[in-house]
This record gives sequence, structure tokens and C-alpha cells, in this order.
Amino acid sequence: MEPLQLEVPPDAKCAADVTEELQLVARSPGEMKQAQASLAVWCESKVFILQRDLTDLVEALQIACDHGWKTAPLERQVRNAEKRVEFYRKVKAAVDAGYCVVPNMPVDVFAIRTSKHHPWADKPQSSESPDVGEGRYVDSEPTVHRQVEEKDSSGNVLSRSHTFATGFEEVDFPISVARPLVMSATVEAMALKCFDEIGVLPARRGKGDPIVLGIVKEKGRDGRRISFLIAWYVDTRDL
Repeated sequence: MEPLQLEVPPDAKCAADVTEELQLVARSPGEMKQAQASLAVWCESKVFILQRDLTDLVEALQIACDHGWKTAPLERQVRNAEKRVEFYRKVKAAVDAGYCVVPNMPVDVFAIRTSKHHPWADKPQSSESPDVGEGRYVDSEPTVHRQVEEKDSSGNVLSRSHTFATGFEEVDFPISVARPLVMSATVEAMALKCFDEIGVLPARRGKGDPIVLGIVKEKGRDGRRISFLIAWYVDTRDL
């Protein structure tokens, strides 16, 4: 399988002109290496054109502002374009570092990358998808305080039971994949600060050959996501 060479034509009008038709198939380690090289070229083209589209939108927004026209539609397009650019910048960083794309799978997320200083709920957290290179990794489970209902001597309720998050926890690495090589590979992946979430499957208390995945998420509730293989631990005694 020959590596796919992609070039950005000077008259390309949008990202779909050159980047939507790439299909990769790999049946051997050699073909996987070639596919990875093609994917890297695709990412570079994608980021280039999306960034150019964003620049055009920003210029259009400035013209609208200068002339007192309505800006809400353009502002919305600029925000969406910024999200797309940053999403593919993170994808490109992962691909350039040699990480392979794998199908999205239901993972047990144990670490998230965040720029926030405080959890936003007393439940498992998700990453808000900071820009590449920003934020820090914390445990997906925040520190939770539970306040018990109190009554005075007459039985009047002074406070009711409720829970609230008080802070982030340090990452609790799953014991199911707590092997030096796997842990070191995860540390290297975290250092890139391009993966928004890191998870394991089967779940951290499950059995089987554990796989650690890095997940890149687009900003927004319904944003797209791409998973990358960080490490796969196989014990030949289980084969």
C-alpha cells in the first residue's frame, strides 16, 4: 500500500475539498506504518484549510462589526470553526507522536485534562477539552463532601443532608494496568497534553487484557471524539 500524498490546492475552498475522501486500510505492521504517514499528511492538510477558513470568518466578522451589521451568525460560525481547528490540532499532535487511531469504545475514564480549578458537580467529571498543551490531568472522580442532617435539642432541623464537590483528586491509576511499561507509556502520553481523557477497558475492576486509550474530544456536549491506543497489556499465560 503506497502512502497517500495529499497537497492543498491553491483554489481549495473548504476542508472537504481535499480531506474528506481519505480511507486507510492496514493488514500488516508495514502497512500500518504507511497508513500512519498518510494520516499525518491528512491531518496537516485538514488543519491548514480549517485555519484558513477560520481566518476568513474572522475577517468577515470584523467587516460586519465595522459597518454595524448583525454579527451573531458570524460569531457562532467563528466559535464553531475555532472548535474544529483545535480538535484537529490535538488529533495531529497525537498522530505526529506516533499514536494509532482505534475505534471509539466504551472506556472507564480515570483521568481527565482540565483547566478548571474546581469540579463542576459531585459526580464523575469529564474534560472540557482545553487547547493542546493546556490544563492538567486529574482523577475523573472529584473529592466529595457529604453533610449529614443536624437537629437541635428540640428536634428542629438545622441542616439537611447533601453532597458537594470540594476539589480534584490526583489520578488513581487503575490497578488492572499498573505495570511499569504501561504506566510509563501513559506518563509519556499525558506529557503531550493533547488527550482530553484517558481510560481503560475492560473497566478498571474488570478482567482481561487491559487496553489504555487516549481520547481527543471536540469542545461542546455533542462534539466528535477520536480514540488512540496508548498501551495494551497482554499476559501470555492467559492466551
